[in-house]
Formats: sequence, C-alpha cells, structure tokens
Amino acid sequence: MKKLSKIFFILCSLFLFFIMGCDNDDEPTTITSEGYVVGFDPCATTGAPYEMGEGLLIWTEHDSLLTYNFPKDIFNFSNELFTSRITSYYFPLNHFDEYKIRVTYRRAREEEKLGGSFLCQAIINLGGFKKYIDNEMIILQVESISD
Repeated sequence: MKKLSKIFFILCSLFLFFIMGCDNDDEPTTITSEGYVVGFDPCATTGAPYEMGEGLLIWTEHDSLLTYNFPKDIFNFSNELFTSRITSYYFPLNHFDEYKIRVTYRRAREEEKLGGSFLCQAIINLGGFKKYIDNEMIILQVESISD
C-alpha cells in the first residue's frame, strides 16, 4: 500500500509540474496566410472610398476573420462592392477572388476588439455575422498578390 501511495504521489507531482510549468504566453500566436478580402462590416463600413478602421472580412486557408485595421492603400475598392450592405455583408460573388492578399495577423485581445460596437440600422441583415465578430483579428502585415 505504501508503494502505491508513493507512485500516486510521484504521478501527481509530475502532473502538477507539467501543468504549472506550461508557459501561458500573453502574446497571441501570429499566423501568415494567403487569402481574399470577401466582405465588410455593414455597420462600420460606409462604402467607397474604403477608410482604415472600417471592418473587412477576409477568408484565408486557416481562418475567416474580421479586421478593422486593413490599410486603405492596398486596394482601391469600388463602390459596387458595398451596395448590398443592407442585405449582405459579402462582396458580390464575381468579386470573391479579386482581392488576393498575403496577410500576417493575430487574434485581437478582448480590449482591442471593435466588432459589435458600431450602431447599426435595424434594416441591415446581420444573420451569421456574429461568428466574424467573435473571430476578430489584428493585421500585422498585408500585401496584395496577383496570380
């Protein structure tokens, strides 16, 4: 019985050592990926010309993300992209592969998140948009790439 107690004590000690020894890094992981700008936050984006601080949706091979710090000089978005803002937060389908980027980003900390903080007209359809607000990212670097 004493031998079982010693083994149990050793196993518990090792378990606690590994749990407490794990580094809880406060810096979020950065990801670099290729993707496309496919939509916008209909409550924060007024249309062309796009201004930094307005929300854009990006689909990458790793994530679907929402960001409010996409630089305004990467693309010259046409006003046509934002005309559907009352019914849809996506660009028209024929523009889904037009704005290709390579982006380095990280998850936004709670205090950095802007999604959901904009007043929105009641007539704007936000069905399904919450999943993007929950997955808000901060862009660290972005560049346009062409095929």
